[in-house]
Amino acid sequence: MKTIVQIWQDQKNLLCLVALLAFGIYIQTYSIGKLVYTFPDEGIYLYAAKLVAQGHLIYRDFFLAHLPFWIYINAFILQLLDWNMDLYHMLYAFWVVSGAIPLYLIVYSVTKKSTPAVLACLIYLVFPEMMQWDAHLFAMRQASTPLLGWAMYHLICSRNYKKSGVFFAIFSMGLVTNFFVSFIIMGAWAVQAYLDGIDQPTRKVPIRKILLLLIPYLLLVGTYATVFAVIPNSINNVFGYQLNNQFIPYITRIMYIKRMLPINWVMFIFGFVGCFLAPRKLRWVGTSFLIIFPVITFASRTFYPHYLVILGLPFALSAGFFLDYLIRHHVSTIPIVVSVISIIYYSSGSHMYYHLVQAKSPTFYSTIDRLSRAPEPVFTFEPIYALYAKKSITYHYYVADPRSFRVLGDYYPEDVYITGLSQNNSCFCV
Repeated sequence: MKTIVQIWQDQKNLLCLVALLAFGIYIQTYSIGKLVYTFPDEGIYLYAAKLVAQGHLIYRDFFLAHLPFWIYINAFILQLLDWNMDLYHMLYAFWVVSGAIPLYLIVYSVTKKSTPAVLACLIYLVFPEMMQWDAHLFAMRQASTPLLGWAMYHLICSRNYKKSGVFFAIFSMGLVTNFFVSFIIMGAWAVQAYLDGIDQPTRKVPIRKILLLLIPYLLLVGTYATVFAVIPNSINNVFGYQLNNQFIPYITRIMYIKRMLPINWVMFIFGFVGCFLAPRKLRWVGTSFLIIFPVITFASRTFYPHYLVILGLPFALSAGFFLDYLIRHHVSTIPIVVSVISIIYYSSGSHMYYHLVQAKSPTFYSTIDRLSRAPEPVFTFEPIYALYAKKSITYHYYVADPRSFRVLGDYYPEDVYITGLSQNNSCFCV
């Protein structure tokens, strides 16, 4: 497999990669400063980061139903940026788009062709469920994607198993479901590595490879899990919340997927087909991706379509295998390129154009303007408003995630509600 240095020495590849990144960054940053959606969970995560920056300890001092990794990363970055949300969103968009770098390198290294690599990146960069708003408004799955890309690059291309284990570990720290994604991918790779080594005189080579991958992963994840477990309320906040979540019937989950397919089918169809067309030495790639899909969809008590965005980069990778298969079987490159661009445009072009270019939220910014002149603290159920206005919310244990009760089908605690109203100076219950 070619390494990153060998690939980047090819000026054609470098230009293709730069053009793809420029395209992705442009479409993701165009609406920054003009549009803010309040319904994603960004406000919860970033206000939790603000509380951490103020000296509060996650779980002990305030409720959060997610792992702490991205909260502390965001606290550090936002402090450096003086809580400038627009600048933060630009950096975050660049980070999410940068997932195209390892994707391009893997597909090109495997296929030895730039066309499937470019088209795989294009499919990734315009995957609607992933890129319509949460590629520039913070979300944990989108933020984790580049880490998964580099973990797989080092596993497939550079074969630096230690680095791959480190990246898989950092990827796993971001979200509980990322642990399962990592286990499935590493497990499928380990099984094939072991089976491929059976015919060798000794099995030490595949076992050594497996240990080089697993030891750094287990050391880092084990340390992280230990620190997490000793924080008061951590296990109850994260796992207790998930276990008490409302169960979404399996038929409802299937209907969710059915409703998202009209604009997302390119990624899923190309991705699924590509899983069966992976090169022989990379059969573990297709196998692991096919396992991840039902696990993400059916294994937990709850499910929403955006859970599947973690498959954005993996399915784009397998889509690259599918496109390479077409080219190798004497399908002309130009018709393939035209066809892929056309079906992307007709399936999701208008949807993506609206969300990334046309949509505006003037009332949000006018509200922020008024709120920025209001006295602190404010009392609100949507922390994103307080973040933009640079205001503190009336402190209580559920201050970062007041939505949690609605998700659980429960009521907001009356004592918390009354206390919040009595202590605030600007009531803003959105």
